Amino acid sequence: NNDTGYTVGSNGTILKTTNGGDNWNPQTSGVTGYLSGVTFTSLDTGYAVGEAGLLLKTSDGGTNWVALTSGTTNGLEDVFFVGANNGYAVGRNGKVLKTIDGGVNWVNSGNGIDQSVRLTGVQFTSINSGIISGSSGYIYKTSDAGTTWNPISPAITSLNLYETHFISSTIGFVVGENFAVLKTIDGGVNWSSITGGGGELNGVYFTDEHLGYAVGHYQGRGLIRETTDGGSTWATTLSEGALLYHVHFPSQNIGYTVGFSGKIYKLNTTITGLDTKIACDSLVWIDGNTYTTNNNTATHNLVNGAANGNDSLVRLDLTIINPAIGIDSRTECSPFVWIDGNSYSSNNNTAVYSLTGEAANGCDSVVTLNLTINTVNTNITQSGSLLTADNSSATYQWLNCPAMTSIGGATNQSYSTTENGDFAVIVTINSCIDTSICYTVTSVAVLENNFSNDLFAYPNPTSGNFSVDLGANYSAVSITIKDLKGKIIKSSLYHESQLLDLALEEPAGIY
Repeated sequence: NNDTGYTVGSNGTILKTTNGGDNWNPQTSGVTGYLSGVTFTSLDTGYAVGEAGLLLKTSDGGTNWVALTSGTTNGLEDVFFVGANNGYAVGRNGKVLKTIDGGVNWVNSGNGIDQSVRLTGVQFTSINSGIISGSSGYIYKTSDAGTTWNPISPAITSLNLYETHFISSTIGFVVGENFAVLKTIDGGVNWSSITGGGGELNGVYFTDEHLGYAVGHYQGRGLIRETTDGGSTWATTLSEGALLYHVHFPSQNIGYTVGFSGKIYKLNTTITGLDTKIACDSLVWIDGNTYTTNNNTATHNLVNGAANGNDSLVRLDLTIINPAIGIDSRTECSPFVWIDGNSYSSNNNTAVYSLTGEAANGCDSVVTLNLTINTVNTNITQSGSLLTADNSSATYQWLNCPAMTSIGGATNQSYSTTENGDFAVIVTINSCIDTSICYTVTSVAVLENNFSNDLFAYPNPTSGNFSVDLGANYSAVSITIKDLKGKIIKSSLYHESQLLDLALEEPAGIY
């Protein structure tokens, strides 16, 4: 943990700290050989491996170390345990050792591994799945707890690889010569590579899928490289001192690296926070930049922003949510007032309105209008006292103007009035209602004669016959019959009591 840790090295050296690296106390290993790997399965139980098949175990937090029987004289480079009992040690000449009883017994478990390969790093992500890295670009994978190992062909096939580190069952890294960095996102089946620089990376550790450190050396100087984007790019944070061989982080913010001549560095990382954001459309972050897509790599350094007065490097974890898009399809009567407050009297499919925060995801809801206006034609064609609505597929109600009172029974497309006056019609179609202007009729029963008020002609309108009452008896009367357009239908001299017989081919109407 942040306080208690171990490091091993040459001449059987084992050092322990219990105060976060301020002091390191030598442990009695009982050996003089070079120790190259160490791991602990609990605060008390740990293992170390080294040259000539060295295998050590402590059960009391390093106070006492006992030698285990490895059964090999090959140098062992690394050791890893899956739980308290299942462990693996790897080393030179393709050597793989396995224990299932907490180190009491170790057996060879290198089936499928080239015996000429120096194996440098081992890690398991589950009881069955593990990865071994080695010289000449070799990577081996097991899916059956080390019974068989299958070679993987990474992008780098010749560089020596030194350490492997997995942060999950799928995401892992291997480092090596020429600043080689290999990354897998499918549990070690496929590897992508980043190489270049001429230096050597001996150790690697990631605190999460974005933040990682690799240590090594370049031109005789110790080197620490840092990535904040999952290994895509690396920056150098230390280039001085001794060659560095291994790096480990017991927590997100505290790390240790060790190297040549007993050098130990403690890293207090400046990444102290993850700023998780969910935003609609875009986000202006603390760095002043506007982000319009998901982003989990951007970082910003808050100078003196940490609680202890140090800088605070914050990484953005942004999810962008898009606004909801919808179409409001409507068939309405004119005029129509939409949600934007505007009145529409014609078809429209371009008007757009944004409802702030009204979408189910909390973002804006952008609505486009798709409007069809049912326009009611209220024009009337007038022929004398015959009024006809131009709209032929509607329902009608004729009115008396100006009171706009309904005329009983006048519900047809045409209305023939028997009296002069002003008239209008209500037209209804597809639930849309509109009223025409008023039309004036002045041609009903207009008689110009010398009979004062005694003259009557009835019935008028007529369908064939009508009578003329002159108000008195006349022996002979000349009568001219015209239609409403002034066309003469008949003109004759009539004698008393004779019937006015219109031609049968004339339509019914007002004459």
